[in-house]
Amino acid sequence: MTHSVPTEADAVLAGFATGPVPPPAADDGKYTLERALRILRDGAGPDDRLPITAEVRRIVAIHEQYFTERLGGTPPAASYMHNIWVEQTLAAHLPGQHVVYVHDDQGVAVLTVGLDAMSELFRVMPVGRKPPVSVTYVEPAPAADAFLMAR
Repeated sequence: MTHSVPTEADAVLAGFATGPVPPPAADDGKYTLERALRILRDGAGPDDRLPITAEVRRIVAIHEQYFTERLGGTPPAASYMHNIWVEQTLAAHLPGQHVVYVHDDQGVAVLTVGLDAMSELFRVMPVGRKPPVSVTYVEPAPAADAFLMAR
């Protein structure tokens, strides 16, 4: 959709798109294949989950407030907000990375970081695993955040 006059969102997103991209976070050897297989076999423990930072809480609250307003006072679906928590938690810890992870109502546990590690995990991962794994490229800062933060 094109606008005859640039909107505030267009300006914010244009600035975001040309802004600096932070360097990928260092893996530092934390996300080993053995750790990933243990999490898949036994489940993620509290020490396996990424911490929820104050900034993640702030951004998620802004998302929730924005969409509650847009929905006429009805809060967004819990599943939608869960996805926002997952996305924001990953973005806070592993921006610019390819990640394999598991998540539940307790948080996000990263299994591997990087394409080579992903390939190795998928090569040895047991079939029929539970919970299912998710694979993503973690955007350094989702474009929607730039718009919401500028409000």
